[in-house]
Parts: sequence; C-alpha cells; structure tokens
Amino acid sequence: MVTINPITAPGVGFNPGKQRAIKGDNMAKLWDYEDYVKCLSHQNDLVRRWAFGAIENRYPNRYTDEVSKLIRDKVEHLACAAPKFLAKHDAVQHAPAILESFKNGQGYVPGNCAIALGHMSYEPALDVMLEQFSQTKSSDTFVGILSYFGNIRHGFCREALKSAIVHIKDEFVQGAAVTNLL
Repeated sequence: MVTINPITAPGVGFNPGKQRAIKGDNMAKLWDYEDYVKCLSHQNDLVRRWAFGAIENRYPNRYTDEVSKLIRDKVEHLACAAPKFLAKHDAVQHAPAILESFKNGQGYVPGNCAIALGHMSYEPALDVMLEQFSQTKSSDTFVGILSYFGNIRHGFCREALKSAIVHIKDEFVQGAAVTNLL
C-alpha cells in the first residue's frame, strides 16, 4: 500500500483540502493588495514596513488612504516614506497631518515632510516653512525647506532661496538652494 503525504504531494500544496495547480502563471498569490493594506496597521513594526514596501514596489500606481496612518509612525523609515507616497499620489487632503509631522517630527522626518508638502504645492505651510528656515539647526530639515521653496514659487520663497545662496557656506546646501531657485 502506498501512502501519500497530503502536504508534500505534487499539485496539492500546503492545504490538502484545496486542490490547485502550482505551476507557472496558475499559481495562486499568497498575498493580494488588500492583505498588504490590512498589514499597514499591524502592531509589529517589521510587518508594517514589509507591507508598505510591498505596496510601494508591487503596486506603484495604486493609492490607499491607509498609508496616511503611517505619517506619525514611530518607525522613522515609515514616517519619512508615507508623506512621499501621499505626495506622489496627490493626496493633498493629508497635507495638514504632514505639516504637523513636520513641526513635531525628529531626525529625517521634518525634511521629508517639507519635500512632500512642496510636491503637493501646499501653500498653507508657507508661514511655518519661513519661520523654520531661519530657526532650524538640522541640515536635512533645511534642505527639505529649500526643496519646498523651490516647488511653491512664491516671491518669499525666491527671496529665501537667494538669501541661502549668499549666506550659506556649505557647498551642498548652496547647491540645493541654486537647484531649487531654477
């Protein structure tokens, strides 16, 4: 008598009650878009990061509002990547939350938020950006603000960029100012 193990038998897969082909294009996906979206709110940092990466890489043209929950994520990578994703998809309805993250964020988060707000052409952030332009001590935030100014194209922004070119000695920051002035 021959015994067939239902877990390792060809064509059965890991679910003995469910027969399906496992060759080529007929292979069923383990995860679909909705599964990744659900995982964006998972309690585990690594799962959220994995799900966001999958959405960003496998579904670059699909948008989900669920990403907005990552704007204030405790994982810096997600808090930086979420505003970029939202800006790419013109989700301006989330700009106020991104502005709050700019004001309260740490590390690389404020600079990335400023860049995202600039890509969204979110002018209500102009006063905050002008204030932080002269106060920030972070070069990353400063470069993000320069990028914001370059995208807004307001008279105050042009003047701030010209001022940065004249007064800043760091060549990298000067280059960022020049690039955004053009």
